[in-house]
Amino acid sequence: MPNRNNKFVEPDETQTGEWVDHRETLFWHDRTPHEVKFEVEKLTGVLMKRDPAETERLTYTGESTVAATKYVLKLRFEAVTPRRPYMFEPWTDPAEYRNQFALRVEASAPRKWVTEEALQRDLNRAFEYWSLRLECGSGDSGWTDELKPLYDRQVQASLAQEEGEAQAKEDPKPVEAIQRAVLAALRKGKSFRTAHKEGGSILSFNGRNFVREDYGEEPDKRVYGSEAEMLQAVRNFYDWESRRDYYPHKPPALEVWRYIQDQLR
Repeated sequence: MPNRNNKFVEPDETQTGEWVDHRETLFWHDRTPHEVKFEVEKLTGVLMKRDPAETERLTYTGESTVAATKYVLKLRFEAVTPRRPYMFEPWTDPAEYRNQFALRVEASAPRKWVTEEALQRDLNRAFEYWSLRLECGSGDSGWTDELKPLYDRQVQASLAQEEGEAQAKEDPKPVEAIQRAVLAALRKGKSFRTAHKEGGSILSFNGRNFVREDYGEEPDKRVYGSEAEMLQAVRNFYDWESRRDYYPHKPPALEVWRYIQDQLR
C-alpha cells in the first residue's frame, strides 16, 4: 500500500473521512503543573494553554499539524500521590508527595492523503519518544479528600506563575547595550559569516554602509541605510539559531542578542 504521507504520491480519491487514533499515559513529576507544562512543550514542540472549561482538573491543551496529520495534546494534572505505597497518617509534609499527570495525544488525518498504517506508525514513534523521557507508569490517580488541599496548593502556585509570566516585562536597556556593541564591532571590522556547500553570507560594514553579501549558487548584495535596518537584518539572519534551544517558546530578547553577539568574527 503506498504511503500517502509522501507529497509526491497521488491522493486516493476513493477514500473519504479521517483516520483518528490516540495514545495516553500517566507520569509523575516533582514540579508544579505550570512548570511541567513548560517541559512537555519543550519535549513535544507544541505550545499549550490552560483550558478554562476543565474545572475538575487543571488541564492544558495544544495542537500542531505535520504534513496532513493533526496532533491534539492534552496535559491534565490528575492528583497528588504519596511517594510511599502506603501512608496511614494524614499528610503533613508536602515533600512526601508527588504530582501525577496524564498526557493524551490524539492524531487525525484525511484518509485521502494518509493511510491508517502511516498514521499509527507516526503516532507510535512520537508517543514512544515522548514517553521514554517522562517517568511513566500505571496506577490509580491517588485522588482522596485528604490530599485535595495539596492538589489545590499546586494549582494555586501554577496559576500564580502563569499570571506572573503574563505580567513580566523585559528591561530593554541591556538589549540596547548589546546592540550598540554589535554595531560598534561591525564598524571596527568584525562581521557575521556563514558558509556551506551552496555558498554563504557575510554581514559587515564596508566603511560607508552596512551590507549583506551572499555568494555561491545565489549571489546577492544588500545595503542597509540605517543602524535599525542592519540590526533587524542580523536578528532575522539568526532567527532560528537564536531560539532553537527555547523552541517552541519565545526566548528573552537579551538571550537572543547575547547569542548574536557571540557570533561576531
